[in-house]
Amino acid sequence: ADVENTATTDHQVELVKITILGKDGEEIAQINSVIGDIAAGEKIKLNTSITADVTNAKDFKIAPQ
Repeated sequence: ADVENTATTDHQVELVKITILGKDGEEIAQINSVIGDIAAGEKIKLNTSITADVTNAKDFKIAPQ
């Protein structure tokens, strides 16, 4: 995912929970991940992996842990 810091201050490292959702909004899986430091106005890539079967995933949401 692309993560952009649209604030005017730097963002510190943050633990996040990524919830993978199916076509009806049901939860398929959860992944714990880390968003690294992001300078104000900077855009970074969030990369993570999962071993669960998420072939039917249609969406995801990211929330702080």
